[in-house]
Amino acid sequence: MPSPDFGVVGTNKNHLIQNRMTPNEFQQIIPAPPPAAEIFATHQLAYEFRREAEHRQELKSYCEWYRTTAELHRQELQKMQGDINIFGWFNRARR
Repeated sequence: MPSPDFGVVGTNKNHLIQNRMTPNEFQQIIPAPPPAAEIFATHQLAYEFRREAEHRQELKSYCEWYRTTAELHRQELQKMQGDINIFGWFNRARR
């Protein structure tokens, strides 16, 4: 029975019997892994980008909330300035 042209064919007393492929042919099938520093650099860059995007979104949400709250407070202040000053009546009575 002919052996395939890739991988380990069998074992013989704890020794691996390999087929006729050379190491160069294996590199064509399985590319060499990229260096670890490049992987971590890419991961770090992606992490920093994601964190920056999250930070900007949080800041945008906070600014929108702040604008809305400030506008509501301005409207309430305008209404209160038109109201009768009941607290002032009680203050004058104590003097």
